[in-house]
Amino acid sequence: MKYYFELLLLIFSIQAMNAQNIHDFKKDSLQFKIYGNITYQSNNAVDIKVTKVFCDYCNEKQKGYLTQVGWRNMYNTRNDDDTVVENGETKKILYIRVAKSDFRKLK
Repeated sequence: MKYYFELLLLIFSIQAMNAQNIHDFKKDSLQFKIYGNITYQSNNAVDIKVTKVFCDYCNEKQKGYLTQVGWRNMYNTRNDDDTVVENGETKKILYIRVAKSDFRKLK
């Protein structure tokens, strides 16, 4: 019975450390919201556009970087079942997280 309680204590302490690591990740990074459109013809993606990058304090170089990352993510998800339409346009909302230190280097 003694080992059972020690095992439970070990499991709870590991869970607490994992929760702290997740919280640290949120503190050390920035999250951006990006809108985009994917146009389809005959179930094939024809055109991918990033329409809006939400960042009030970004310069042009940083917005360009976020646009490229958003376009790449939309390109990678263009064939997902919930995205594809036979003919028409799908609107996407992406959330991108970037480390603060990496983002500062783009100035």
